[in-house]
Amino acid sequence: MKRILFVLLIGITSPQTISAQQNRKPDSMLAACKVAPDDTNKVLLLAEISLEYSKTNLDSSRTFATQALALAEKLQYTYGQLKANNLIGRSYALQNNLPQALRYYNTALSIARSQNNPARIAAMAVAIGAIYTQNADWDKAREYLTIAKEAFEKAGMPYPNSLCINMGYYYSARKQYTEAIAWYKKAADNEEKKPAPTPDLAQLYGNIGGEMIRTIQLGEALNYLYKALAINTAMGNEKSIAFNLSGIGAVYASAYVNRNTLPDSLQDGSKLLTKAEYYLQQALQLNNRLGIQDNKVDIYNWLSVVAEKKQDYKNAYLYYVAYERLKDSIAGVDVQKEIARTEAEFRVQKTTDSLQYAAALMDREVSVHKLQRNGAIALVLMAGITGVLFVNRQKLKHRSKLMAAENKRALAEEMARKQLEDFARSMQEKNKLIEEFTTEIKKYRPATPASATVESYVDTLKQSVLLTDAQWSEFQVLFDKVHPGYISRVRERFGDITAAEMRFILLTKLGLSSRDMANMLGVTPDAVRVSKYRLLKKIQLPDGTNPEEYFSTL
Repeated sequence: MKRILFVLLIGITSPQTISAQQNRKPDSMLAACKVAPDDTNKVLLLAEISLEYSKTNLDSSRTFATQALALAEKLQYTYGQLKANNLIGRSYALQNNLPQALRYYNTALSIARSQNNPARIAAMAVAIGAIYTQNADWDKAREYLTIAKEAFEKAGMPYPNSLCINMGYYYSARKQYTEAIAWYKKAADNEEKKPAPTPDLAQLYGNIGGEMIRTIQLGEALNYLYKALAINTAMGNEKSIAFNLSGIGAVYASAYVNRNTLPDSLQDGSKLLTKAEYYLQQALQLNNRLGIQDNKVDIYNWLSVVAEKKQDYKNAYLYYVAYERLKDSIAGVDVQKEIARTEAEFRVQKTTDSLQYAAALMDREVSVHKLQRNGAIALVLMAGITGVLFVNRQKLKHRSKLMAAENKRALAEEMARKQLEDFARSMQEKNKLIEEFTTEIKKYRPATPASATVESYVDTLKQSVLLTDAQWSEFQVLFDKVHPGYISRVRERFGDITAAEMRFILLTKLGLSSRDMANMLGVTPDAVRVSKYRLLKKIQLPDGTNPEEYFSTL
């Protein structure tokens, strides 16, 4: 069991950097953000807030990164656009939403290439290589890691930690664990030379410990994982703590299974399962709170093993079902299709950019030839011809800018529409999956009152479908891109509209059923129908008016 380390964040090197940001706490940064003018410094401040929240709440992290991206696009601040796209992609990657992560990483890579900045190209190539490694696309993973290596060398940064770490991840995914440990240790040696422990050092210790579990070096694995846990606890890095706890639980579970090859310190079989279950449950609770999915696959698998060894076959079955379903959802066919579509979009964009560049060169050559030809005809007419050409060129430039802006707007709107559709579809599929899983749990519940563990498990499943405030904020940003001005028109038409009524109207506009709305908002279908009746009464729609049609045509 390991924690994937995406060392993908690009350092702030812009001369407009806010010097005191590095030591700010989220509260002070939020307060500063509220009064900050809409300039490039605010973009960087929003990015710093996003990075800070990435340690505790990935949805909030993505919300602030999305705000940074919107402001950077408005200001045409390319570095801010690169950084925001990177942060959004990173949040999706850590939640195992690979297609969305790849979409934003590709955008960031395109910006880095347009800036001809080797260090930033390398950072984004490493990120994309990690995505393809996680998707088991070894050729593309190796391709992008090679691009990263060459770019790092060009930038005068041979073998930095980010490259070593993701090379280790690549070899680990290919089950070449000895090579993976060697790459991780190379990066750890660099980090150990620093005066104080760093988050990267803790992460590397966790990765080395995870690989040693796979090679049954359990005593050493436990040593590395406890060192990682100590550093992460001191720094308050909850996501890494979750992975360390699950790793320690896996060591104790594996120790019980492999007792004949253990050091003396792990020979106490009577306590191994108790320790394993304790650490795995702690990790599961933390993963549920932070919304981390990929680590839960391993946790469910080991909890199933522990329950089986304790002859608790009911929970062994429940954990195994959870393991299989989560594993299938993470590596499903839909994910593969979405990644393929994202790659196609990226190739089309690259081709379009190349064609536009070629067309611009051709226009320039044509203009030069015209000037030369007209100059040869008569010097007397030069002033008039030059004036006509200047006007024509200005018109062409203006028309070209309008077309480019329109194409960019259409592409952004199409991307936002796809993201909004994916959002609604994923919520519906999530509702369906959790209903099926809850039914499965109840099916195997004994006639006697269920244990507190199973009841808590069911409640956790039901709560996991609720639409959080952070997700709602992101949802509104996407909705406004797809349906510009709709939210403003609703507020103008119904001046006293409440936040809850606005949610109902927007979800109705998307065609969601009352049942899906109820699940997303954490209420019953009857409560949705009551809210609908009160809203219709409040806005006084004429009799016979279909509310779905009415809200869709506002």
